Amino acid sequence: MAANKYFDWSVSLYRFIKRDTARAEEVNSALDDISNGFTAVETKTNASLKLPDGETATPFAVAATRKGKLVSFNATTGAVETTITAADVSPVAAIAAEVMAVSGIASNVTTVAGISGNVTTVATNTDNVGTVAGISENVTAVAGIAGNVTTVAGITANIAAVVADEVDIGVVSTSIAGVNAVASINAAVNTVAGNNAAVSTCANNIAGVNAVASINAAVNTVAGNNAAVSTCANNIAAIIAAPDYAAALHGTSTTSLAIGTGAKTFTTQTGKQFAAGQYVIAVSDANAANYMFGAVTGYAGTSLEINVISIGGSGTFADWTINLSGARGAAGADGVLTGLTAGKAQQVDQAVSATVRAATTDLTGESLEGTLSDTGVAITAFHGVAGITYKRKCLGAGDITAGVGLTILQGGASIATAAGDTFEVYMRTSTTCEVRNYVRGSVSLTPRVVLDVMSTRALGTSYTNTTGRTMSVNVAATADLASGFMFAVIGGVTANGSSAGVNGYLVAISFEVENGADYSIGVSGGGTLYSWTELR
Repeated sequence: MAANKYFDWSVSLYRFIKRDTARAEEVNSALDDISNGFTAVETKTNASLKLPDGETATPFAVAATRKGKLVSFNATTGAVETTITAADVSPVAAIAAEVMAVSGIASNVTTVAGISGNVTTVATNTDNVGTVAGISENVTAVAGIAGNVTTVAGITANIAAVVADEVDIGVVSTSIAGVNAVASINAAVNTVAGNNAAVSTCANNIAGVNAVASINAAVNTVAGNNAAVSTCANNIAAIIAAPDYAAALHGTSTTSLAIGTGAKTFTTQTGKQFAAGQYVIAVSDANAANYMFGAVTGYAGTSLEINVISIGGSGTFADWTINLSGARGAAGADGVLTGLTAGKAQQVDQAVSATVRAATTDLTGESLEGTLSDTGVAITAFHGVAGITYKRKCLGAGDITAGVGLTILQGGASIATAAGDTFEVYMRTSTTCEVRNYVRGSVSLTPRVVLDVMSTRALGTSYTNTTGRTMSVNVAATADLASGFMFAVIGGVTANGSSAGVNGYLVAISFEVENGADYSIGVSGGGTLYSWTELR
């Protein structure tokens, strides 16, 4: 046998001679060579192109036909073919990278294959596709607001209307700040639109609207007190009449009359509150020291008749102001001194003498009435008999100062005395006292007059009686609350007046104020002053 690359028969079998005995080692060696040869053949066969068992091999075409061709298999029979040339494969090899890229998006290629009709449509619109590609960023932006695009597509009619109003839109755009301002108050704009009739009325009365706007603070104040406003409205007749009533309490006259007692007739205004029996005082405007005081004996039309019983000053005048006044009080009964010990009673019989002014002025053993010397020493204490009231008239200047054991009832911390002044000292104990009823000697004791002082008074403000004597105060106000009541604080002591019971009803108070004492008036819960008169 001939040798081949898998098994060399000449080498492996030379040892076997026909009809000769072969050794076992040589047989085994030869068999090993044969086995190794088959193994090599199997290895090469496995690495070759082969058909499955049961299929018949199709011989390749002759060398001249298959030169330059690639082996392939028929799509139907599976038979070996050599119809594809290297030239056919070369273009694909040149775009191997692209082929690999396409293979990585095989699923996308499949998708595209499923819309080949659309791809064809796009291919016929390559110019448009190029245009869209040039605005890809814009396309992306639009894609991000696809919902808005859909909305816009649904309002094409409105868009057409906007296009038709482009001129007006241009006007609006130049006033965009105003548009934004209106947009921020759209609820108010809707309200105004619902009240267009009222708006037209305001427009027709714009001067009045501007006038109200200029006093908006006052309007807000009134709005915040609408209950009081309603009360005023319900009592408007009385309110309108109030100034007339206050004015009716006094009158004027240019009748030339000489000051004197007896019957006097003045020509004055009609409609005054002068009635027979009332007391009035006619005072010259030029000098209040010139006056006539008396009772009304008749008043009709413009004629006022008075029986003058007291006068001040002298002369003839034609500038009279006539005010209602109070009647003189009746003379009081003589006082009776009671409760004195025998030693104290002896003081009544003592002669009037001047008490020497000292820091501690001792009235023990002094007369009940007398004078106070003019040494000018400041008095800080009085000593005397407990329970006794001493009356003194000052002969000169000097201070009386309140302190421990000395109280000045008229509210002051001290009194600067002057010649002619009078006062009382009431001894609570032998070393503590009250100084009372201090009266300036220079004060003219003219008849008391009712004065309307409302224009100079206010609720909650403190005033001081500087008239030199006790005066009466009469005040009325409207209460803001049904529970409201009027009160006065006189020298630190509170006194209550009447209560309202109903919102807006009048409350009032009357009281007396000692000379030098402070006083103020208020309404609990608030109120509005209605009248304020003082009998001085």
